[in-house]
Amino acid sequence: MNMMLKSADLANVTRVAEDRYMPISPLDLEGDLSELAQMARIASLTVFEVVGDTEFNRSGDGGQVFEVIRHDLTPDSVARALFAVGHVEDMIRTLQKKLKLD
Repeated sequence: MNMMLKSADLANVTRVAEDRYMPISPLDLEGDLSELAQMARIASLTVFEVVGDTEFNRSGDGGQVFEVIRHDLTPDSVARALFAVGHVEDMIRTLQKKLKLD
């Protein structure tokens, strides 16, 4: 018996609704969270590297306002830090969509 699908067979296939919950396996979730944690560590190190030598002076109510006294920030280093943090944000949003949490 020939089990090959023909185009006529595919014409009547019911599509899965996009908004239906598709369960994610624990291994997939563990992998996604591991990648997210790794990228968060990279972003943290990048931000620390960029901002680490910046000297701040706290002022305002309860020291909530930071005034920069000295810094070695460059446009490239700031862009690199923003990219790393933005990438973590994108990964979180992707995971939220995957889990239908958005």
